[in-house]
Amino acid sequence: MRSLKSLYLCSLSFLLLPGLSILAQTPADSTPVFDVDTVRVIDHRSLLSDYDIAGSTSRLSVSRAERSDNMADLLSRQSGVFVKSYGAGEGLQSISVRGGGSEHALFLLDGIPLTNMQLGSVDMGHYQLQTFSEVELYRGGNSTLFGSGAISGAINAIVRPVSRFDYGSRIKSGAFGARQFSAFLDLPSGRFTHALRMSSANSDNAYAFQIDGDEFERRNSDYRQQEADYLLSFGISEGQMALLQTHYSKYGNGTPNAILTGDGFQGNARSKSEQLLLRLKWQQDNGEGHRRVMQAYLRRDWRHYENPDLAAGTDVLRSQHFNEEGGVIGQYSALLTSQLRVYGGFEGATGRVNSSELRDTQRRQRMAVYSLSEWQPASSQKLTPLMSAALRYEYDTDFGDRLLPRAGMKLRYRNWELFSSLGSNFRVPTFNDLYWAPGGNPNLQPETSTAVEIGSTLDWRRFGIWQLESAWYFMNIRDMIRWAPTSNGFWQPQNLDRVQSSGIETSLSASSSGGRLQLHANYKHGISRRVNNQNQSDPLHRNRLPYLPAEEFFVQVTGAQKQWQLSLEYQHASFRYTSIANLPGAILPAYQIVNLKASYEVAIGSHNARFFGRFDNLLQEEYQLILNYPLPVYQWRIGFEITRH
Repeated sequence: MRSLKSLYLCSLSFLLLPGLSILAQTPADSTPVFDVDTVRVIDHRSLLSDYDIAGSTSRLSVSRAERSDNMADLLSRQSGVFVKSYGAGEGLQSISVRGGGSEHALFLLDGIPLTNMQLGSVDMGHYQLQTFSEVELYRGGNSTLFGSGAISGAINAIVRPVSRFDYGSRIKSGAFGARQFSAFLDLPSGRFTHALRMSSANSDNAYAFQIDGDEFERRNSDYRQQEADYLLSFGISEGQMALLQTHYSKYGNGTPNAILTGDGFQGNARSKSEQLLLRLKWQQDNGEGHRRVMQAYLRRDWRHYENPDLAAGTDVLRSQHFNEEGGVIGQYSALLTSQLRVYGGFEGATGRVNSSELRDTQRRQRMAVYSLSEWQPASSQKLTPLMSAALRYEYDTDFGDRLLPRAGMKLRYRNWELFSSLGSNFRVPTFNDLYWAPGGNPNLQPETSTAVEIGSTLDWRRFGIWQLESAWYFMNIRDMIRWAPTSNGFWQPQNLDRVQSSGIETSLSASSSGGRLQLHANYKHGISRRVNNQNQSDPLHRNRLPYLPAEEFFVQVTGAQKQWQLSLEYQHASFRYTSIANLPGAILPAYQIVNLKASYEVAIGSHNARFFGRFDNLLQEEYQLILNYPLPVYQWRIGFEITRH
């Protein structure tokens, strides 16, 4: 514990001592700001947003039309991301980035990790987009910047700021009894700004699905969700702000069994979950590119599962889980010279899990310090090089310490850019992996990986604005954890696998000069394989991981004319194996999905009214993303939104 305290003191001095002489200077860079009674308040973007991180990174702006969607909807349209769904509405929506598992992609809110400590994953369907203005998608290994769990990527959601008095509400209904209501209020008041977002959604969700051409109905799949977010900002002085956020969500749903034969026995199991996040943030822009951020947070996660179909006498199977983590985060960003920019920070957190399925209450503490430097050597007018290096030191009470280096390079020539990166990453086992009763394995070691990528970006303006990006990546995961049967009759996690994932991603974005016509398309070809170089006669050697398509293709065309907007989407994924055995008959076939969106907006006095509709799976494709969890053969939603003009 003495080493932890020393690390805290070193980290605080790192953040607080530099730059004391520039406290009185005014911002001189391009950081987004807005005025509140002459006090300039910094936007809520991540400090990393200002860095040219070598690697494939997308900053996804959440449009008004997308605020009625959830995080899984947004990510499913991005290159290199595959969403695995266990059902519509009520089912878990997990993601795979570049062929990794859901536990290999870290989800954060403004740098605060939200990944469940017990499960190691996040249900992306539970996060509505109305709270966020931007989502940063970091593809590839990023543990150097974000820590454990960012082996294949990281998703960082940015809270939507308040710039003026605004309010609005939205109602939406759809197939299978779906209903949703949401409202927001943005209220600047002197140095204070208040932002309140609320939503409620529920559905019978008794949707139709098909198996071998026969139509059935999904039962015990209803759900109900409530979400509330309150954000209070205070402009302390020029370029300095404090922020308090409370985010709460509650979700209850049926959890039907997998469909094994026909419509099968779908069961009566029920699940409930609640999440609470409290965070306090202080941010200061001292001018000339110097910024500091301090955050303290507390997050709690309650889950309850009950299955009356599995009972011993009158005792119904019940399980309860409580996760809690509190921590502090400090970050510092500085433009030291015209050629050198540095970014650094520290993290400290303590967490505990109390679960009916684990052995006793489990606790873990972690600490980290890290830095990123970007150096731009002397360049010509046409050729501009950019070098970057990052290093992270991390310590946790379960697995000790580790060093994680990362290096990158960018080379710009006119409107063309070449980038490459190489780094080390890791993921510590979850509490379920270590202590599940029975079956947990306290002897597990962390997963580690090396990730490399090379890519390019080309921008040009002719008949509009165009951007073409492509990247080749390779990821080698060692000691990958896999649950396997034991001689005792139960399953246990073990460091069994080495996995290699490689592929090519390409994306194209285009917009007409007036912005009335937009195109977004992406294609990925990638394969994740289990390898056993020590025993190549292993029957699983070079086998593909299940539920991951080798090919994905997505294209979206959006057109606007006066008050109308129309968007057409096409999505294709190739076949997927349903087990690591890669049996020829055990596959989910390829699918093609066509979706249509339309909206009409009109001014009514001092307000804007927007009517919108969405129609999914127009071809009525029979498909599954996870075996025996069929999805609807069609789905539609219509709604009305009114906001202040």
